[in-house]
Amino acid sequence: MKKAQLTILAMLTLAGSVALASPAWCGYTDSFHVDNAAPAGLTITSLYAKDDGVTVQKQGMQDFQVKDNHCPADGGHAVVTYSLADGSGQCQLRIHDGPLMNDPTVTEIACSGGVDYTGVTYDGFGTYRYTLHFQS
Repeated sequence: MKKAQLTILAMLTLAGSVALASPAWCGYTDSFHVDNAAPAGLTITSLYAKDDGVTVQKQGMQDFQVKDNHCPADGGHAVVTYSLADGSGQCQLRIHDGPLMNDPTVTEIACSGGVDYTGVTYDGFGTYRYTLHFQS
């Protein structure tokens, strides 16, 4: 009987550790930048955290970081808007990022004026950098 109780306790402990973000995964920072082939003049015109799972920080005209805020298992969302300098086009992306995600995902895309979002790529093992791809 005692062995069965220990087995059940071990299973519940394992299930609980999967459901909650491990401290080892907390405190992450992911960086995003625009690829070199993006339309000329494409810059960040708006950047904010959609919820309290993450914080965002602009790093340059085309670059920003998403940082873990308080390590919720489901992460959080950042919303970034890129616009052309002449105002003729823009693209708004909602990015979901979190401690238990292998890579962040773009969950919503709203582009207009001839600017198209074509995807995100990981810059390489251990970099925590991602390239956002656009075309006109």
